[in-house]
Amino acid sequence: MLLGLSQGLRSAQLVRKGTLFHLVTDDAVAMVWVQRSRGSAGADAYHFAINLGSYSEVALSEDWRPHMPLKPDFGLAQIRWRLGGDTAGGDKWWLVEREEQLEPCVAEVQSLLEGDLPKLLSISTAAGM
Repeated sequence: MLLGLSQGLRSAQLVRKGTLFHLVTDDAVAMVWVQRSRGSAGADAYHFAINLGSYSEVALSEDWRPHMPLKPDFGLAQIRWRLGGDTAGGDKWWLVEREEQLEPCVAEVQSLLEGDLPKLLSISTAAGM
């Protein structure tokens, strides 16, 4: 699953660390986190959501210590949203139980990312926040 998503995210210069893809700029971090459901049924099923988020060291607080490097940590995200979520706040979760479901699932996620990734990268600066 993650390998299928990796190709599109790498073309946007995001680096993979586990289930978190990130891009660190001079003053901000953009992140795409593949969140697996705790209720996923074993190794054969992959139930997941895609979270996008960003934070800026400048916007974090006045007390930010400049010697601390920016790091990919989704818990720090000041701006975040779930890929495919609706305006009513509903979550979009994908379920892959069989191999033949993988390709259409990855294609749908990549299509949605094509719309949301430029937005994420544009706000992932101190000025954008």
